[in-house]
Amino acid sequence: MAIFNIDYFNTLDRGYYSAQTMKDAKEAGTFVDFPQDAGPGTKLTAKEIGTTMAPDTYPLQELQAKIRTGAARLEIGFAGAGKSGFGGRGATPEILGKLEREQFRELQKVSDVKVTTHATFGKQGLSGLTQQGFSEDEAQKTLKEINKAIDFAATATRGGAVVFHAGEWQRPIMDAGEKNPDKTSARERVFSEYENEYQKAPIFLADERTGQIMALNRDMKFYFPKEKRDPKTGMVYVETAQDGTPIIEEMDYGHALGHIKQRYKDKPEIQGKSDAEILLYGYREQQLKEAKGTALRYTENLDSFKKKLEYVQDQLKLQEKMWNNTSEEDRWKLQEKDPNIPTIYRPVKDILAEEEKNLRHQIEGVQTTAAAAQEQYKKIEEEQKRFKPIEEVGIKRTADTLAKAGIKAMITSDQYKKDLTEPIFIAPENVFPEFYGSHADEMIRIIQDSRKTMADKLKRQGYSAEDAKKKAETHIRATLDTGHLNNWRQHFQAKTDENGKVLENPEQVDKRFKKWYLEQVQKMVDKKVLGHIHLTDNWGYDDEHITPGQGNTPTKEAVKILEEAGFKDFIAEVGSFNSNTVLQDTLAELGSPVYALDKRMTFGKLRHGHFGYNAPPNYIVGGYAPSNDFRLWSEVPLE
Repeated sequence: MAIFNIDYFNTLDRGYYSAQTMKDAKEAGTFVDFPQDAGPGTKLTAKEIGTTMAPDTYPLQELQAKIRTGAARLEIGFAGAGKSGFGGRGATPEILGKLEREQFRELQKVSDVKVTTHATFGKQGLSGLTQQGFSEDEAQKTLKEINKAIDFAATATRGGAVVFHAGEWQRPIMDAGEKNPDKTSARERVFSEYENEYQKAPIFLADERTGQIMALNRDMKFYFPKEKRDPKTGMVYVETAQDGTPIIEEMDYGHALGHIKQRYKDKPEIQGKSDAEILLYGYREQQLKEAKGTALRYTENLDSFKKKLEYVQDQLKLQEKMWNNTSEEDRWKLQEKDPNIPTIYRPVKDILAEEEKNLRHQIEGVQTTAAAAQEQYKKIEEEQKRFKPIEEVGIKRTADTLAKAGIKAMITSDQYKKDLTEPIFIAPENVFPEFYGSHADEMIRIIQDSRKTMADKLKRQGYSAEDAKKKAETHIRATLDTGHLNNWRQHFQAKTDENGKVLENPEQVDKRFKKWYLEQVQKMVDKKVLGHIHLTDNWGYDDEHITPGQGNTPTKEAVKILEEAGFKDFIAEVGSFNSNTVLQDTLAELGSPVYALDKRMTFGKLRHGHFGYNAPPNYIVGGYAPSNDFRLWSEVPLE
């Protein structure tokens, strides 16, 4: 790491960094708005703030290159899942052998560099979500990728975070952070993705056993038979039209919900349930009635068919006996017209035998239909109990996968303890707003539930409650990505009145979003769920990874909160065009001090001085003068 003990590097600067010189320059008409150094800010240095290594490059060479730039903290990420592609494309941790891993670790030791690990970017989510619903098989595939990263961290780094993208399942943007979405109007919500989202957005439910997902929305129509209670009998009858057919009423979401709540108000099954669960209960109850009615109707028919079959069988035996005891010339007396072909006479015994056969087929059909209806009834009855809000089902699956990964990190940390400077911990990262886990409240729940699940698993293995809790807190900690959190900006709603008139200007909305943003950071700090930080910036729409301070993310304020809380594990992530500058510019943006005897020295003075090509000198001296090797900020050679 470079050490600057004198300020020779800025002796040629124009001196636009003091208030007086800027004022004089403006009055003289020569002022140019070059970046200004904010002076000492954070106490964090390159020891605590690092950057990412380029994926799909040879890790040893990339590590050497980053060390030469002065980086003391790095994060290696892997783009592939499963088997790496040919030539290292889509690389996974397993592409490096024992010797390379040992060299990778030794290079960190001799250079005093800390490297954390980012598991594959090729998968996200720990719940095992697929297009068909939640899948144990998919969750196991995810766990496999995390385990590969844990093993790499144990054998090639010195411990710390193993990051994984926690995009669990999609849910409406408007529901994020809402404690009671069923009773919060569209206008009162903090976020909205599009106009009429309240009506159009899906409300997901999931089967807690099979993982199957189904969706309702407030724009749906529901159909129920019109019913009337008979005060004399106490029975509820379906009203019929003049032609005798049942009258069916069409209801919207709100009316259907009210109808079901009133119809089944005494049922314990709907107490304390969400609106979607109550609607599904009412809909399933109609299906149950249909299935039960079908089963009863066919069961009743079955009894009459059985009695008829017994009668036919008795008659058939009698006719066969009579036929056998009658002479051939008198057998015509035992014949009757065929009921299907009246012009033809047949022996009664043959007619009865055919009728017996038909009755057997009818009974088989009735029994099959009745059994199928009863089977459908039981299936609907069971599903009715199992379908829950998707968060309730998904969070258990997420927590289970994360807890297993946490135990793997614990065991591996103990196994390689002599080679690690800190324990390995699984660090799920908040990703994009459309996925569960991106909102601070959601990430907090993921971490807390996963820690509890891991502790429960450890207690079953003989650990004490206190030790199990401590182990879970050590090996499961979240990653906060500042840029991902800023992507909520695009969905942040301006306040409106009851008629929809906007009551805030863009500046007021921006100020309120910034306040919300910093509250989320503070909340995660207070809940003690964080362990690793990604510093990125953007313009509030997509995760472009521009340099912190160059977008509209309140990075400096967030870092201040985190620094005051004692965090020292920051990674400034590389974007499209800033791979060689993001670390230095981030340190400059935060006002990080340079390792120097002069405490006034900062990275900002380095980056924004003339050596950073931002503030050209007024004159050239010494060996610079005749040389074309020195260029102005405009890249025009000196003559």
